[in-house]
Amino acid sequence: MLLAACGSSNNTPAAKVYKIGLVTDIGGLNDKSFNHLADLGLEKAKTDFKIQGDVVESKSGDDYVPNLTNFASKKYDLVIGVGFLMQTAMGTVSGQFPTVNFAIIDGAGTDANFNDLKHPNVQSLYFSEQDAGAMVGALAGLLEKQNKAKKNAG
Repeated sequence: MLLAACGSSNNTPAAKVYKIGLVTDIGGLNDKSFNHLADLGLEKAKTDFKIQGDVVESKSGDDYVPNLTNFASKKYDLVIGVGFLMQTAMGTVSGQFPTVNFAIIDGAGTDANFNDLKHPNVQSLYFSEQDAGAMVGALAGLLEKQNKAKKNAG
């Protein structure tokens, strides 16, 4: 009886594995831009935080609502839309799934007239491109030795 009392039981619950769904815009994963970088970030999060991350590529604008709905209906913890092109789809789907968390890069969940619906379950992720440009300009000024700085925008 004494030995039984010394035994340990492993009643600690398993850590929750968060499920993140990423929906690309029509540029696809090989756009060398937002979609590609969002996918790289998701892959890093899968490694660093041990989450489940899944991606679906949208081939046309008609895919946005079904692709977002696919993840939301499967109770993903977070559904991320990449780009302003899916703002109205985000507004539609986030309204249908108020208990699912959504995020949209460079956009909001809007109605058909692009009015922000301000759904509490949608987080808009905007980036300040001008801040990065200002830092690069300052760095170029510091590194330039002949007072001839040039830019290549494109």
